[in-house]
Amino acid sequence: MNKKELIEKIESLPSHTSITSFRPYVDKKIVLGLISQLDEPEKVAIPKFVAEWYEEHKDSLEVSIFDYVYRIDKKEESVFKKWFVDSTTRPFQILVNMHQFGYTVEEDKRYRVRVKGICGNHETLNCEKHSNEWLFSSSEENRTYKTKHTRKELEDAGFGWVFDCEGIEIEEVE
Repeated sequence: MNKKELIEKIESLPSHTSITSFRPYVDKKIVLGLISQLDEPEKVAIPKFVAEWYEEHKDSLEVSIFDYVYRIDKKEESVFKKWFVDSTTRPFQILVNMHQFGYTVEEDKRYRVRVKGICGNHETLNCEKHSNEWLFSSSEENRTYKTKHTRKELEDAGFGWVFDCEGIEIEEVE
């Protein structure tokens, strides 16, 4: 029985005693108030690459996790492997919680990339939406150009170096 079903059952109980009834009086409002204060497990928020791995392996999750650990030395380098072996991520707990309680996918962070010391309309890295060609132009996003990029988009386009370059200003944006 889940929380909602329990609340419905309590709501259906009589809330007062009559002269002919020997049931003890229970104040439904107090009981319902207490139940509504119960903590429910929250869905885990995870990166998209973890969700993709999980969706591929959820039908045999325990075996898949065991196999991944057993063969970790033979696994290709990937963002999932880096996440899995990182001591701060708690991959077992997260994967099990995803399986039990569900999950939500975190939005990828977006960045605006500017060249330091350049002013005017040519300081911001833009990507032409239709052709996927890159250029430096205005910081204003419009129907033709986008100026906010995920790390993966930048890396896939060969701009991963911008995160390590002193001459580049990286601004995290909404």
